[in-house]
Amino acid sequence: MIKMEIEMNEKKIREDSEYTVEQIKSMVEEVAEMTGISKKDNKGAFWGNGNNQDFANFGSIVLYLKEQQWFCHL
Repeated sequence: MIKMEIEMNEKKIREDSEYTVEQIKSMVEEVAEMTGISKKDNKGAFWGNGNNQDFANFGSIVLYLKEQQWFCHL
């Protein structure tokens, strides 16, 4: 099974103050759920479902986030 960790610069997020850390985490979780990835450990890593779609689903998360101005801005 594969996993994906998204590490955030919480200090920079707070300094920019456009979004809170909690808002960003919530947005990332929503994007993961849209692709069918719902398993998350207590450190925030998203785990695949153990099927052939995992790589494509994680790729979809990355591509979606890269298109968001707030994601690239941070």
